[in-house]
Amino acid sequence: MDDTSFEQMKQAKEYFHATAMTIPGVHGTSIGVKRVRGKPTGQLAICVHLSRKRAPSAIPPDERIP
Repeated sequence: MDDTSFEQMKQAKEYFHATAMTIPGVHGTSIGVKRVRGKPTGQLAICVHLSRKRAPSAIPPDERIP
């Protein structure tokens, strides 16, 4: 990843962080490797750190992470 792309991702994370922290159960954000079903994809992503993962059906629409 080049410096420009990383800087854009960093800015996006900083912009999203404040919103993410208002969602119950979220305790942080970071830039890391995207995982699907626990396996790394090799793609960078904004990671949302949760105190516990919930089933999608148990999450109200206004608390869902895009």
